[in-house]
Amino acid sequence: MRIKKIQKVYYAVTIGEMPPHGKFDTPIDGKPSESPFEVIQSVPSEKYGFLNLVKLDPKTGRRHQL
Repeated sequence: MRIKKIQKVYYAVTIGEMPPHGKFDTPIDGKPSESPFEVIQSVPSEKYGFLNLVKLDPKTGRRHQL
């Protein structure tokens, strides 16, 4: 049995107001997916309302999960 030891963390810039933390868990291609997130920083934007720096910590490896 192989044990996975690699943990991937991603950062993204998102548009609009977001809760400070949560998770995205919408199934992809009928398979479960889970990506907890944390908003690192939000700044006001005249064009978009808010821009957010978000840390994503995917627990599953689905294509197009982020």
